[in-house]
Amino acid sequence: MIALSDADFVAIRGKDSNFLLSKGADKYGDDYEESIEYYRLSAAMGNPQAISNLGYCYLYGRSIESNVSLALAYFNIAADLGVIDALYKLGNIYSSNDFVDKDEELEKYYYKKAEEALLKSYAPYEDYPSLSLAIGKETMKKGLFDTDLDKAYFLLKCAEKGFKKYIDNGDDFYEDHYAETLDLLEDKQFDDDIKDNYDAVYENEEDDVI
Repeated sequence: MIALSDADFVAIRGKDSNFLLSKGADKYGDDYEESIEYYRLSAAMGNPQAISNLGYCYLYGRSIESNVSLALAYFNIAADLGVIDALYKLGNIYSSNDFVDKDEELEKYYYKKAEEALLKSYAPYEDYPSLSLAIGKETMKKGLFDTDLDKAYFLLKCAEKGFKKYIDNGDDFYEDHYAETLDLLEDKQFDDDIKDNYDAVYENEEDDVI
């Protein structure tokens, strides 16, 4: 049972949905029951990220019974509000038969919309490593998108950096994704020219950052 703090009630009266979202995120993984209640409070105020997070809770059954229909509903609401995580997850859901019937057209559509939203946000790709990994794979040969090995390598390097940050912060959930990314970066599709070009363009830029 969740017991709201005085600060929680101040946030509720002040319609501070981000405070409640943050409380939910802090408890996610340790106490899903409390986490989801904070997400619900934040979502009730219209917070787009909280709505998306509820989608994940319903998809994977975080303290509640898994309900794919409700998960899709929350993801679609959040996607309409431009939440990158929700757009990515919709693409991911339609990429396999795990939750719904696989639909490559919808998978491609949502991945493209997620990348468009990311570019509009000016956030770095490495902040969304799962999306970077997904699009990186699909931009390699025999993927859903037109083959662009330079872009694919760049995205996989972004995924590598993003997953590494999560793991360094103690989130072991991403270790398998990180390992998959490292394996893909060694794929023979990426010749030395592609790797050297990446190093010249991106690694040197990072070295110049103080």
